[in-house]
Amino acid sequence: MSQSMQDGSRSTDDPERLGFSDRELVEEITENPYLQYFIGLPGYQETPPFDASTLVAFRKRIDLDMSQFMNDIL
Repeated sequence: MSQSMQDGSRSTDDPERLGFSDRELVEEITENPYLQYFIGLPGYQETPPFDASTLVAFRKRIDLDMSQFMNDIL
């Protein structure tokens, strides 16, 4: 699985769990080294790992069954 696919799959449903909008989630990931580690970044970075629109595009491409399958794997 590519790095961007892992980033997207690990963070795609976090807004619902954490109560964040997509933009707030990207900001939270940018500020939180623990979340950066969780999504698979090699080290802390101060720049956003991806744009909020990436989460929207990712969710549009992944259907519910695939999302549940990936969540089971992770």
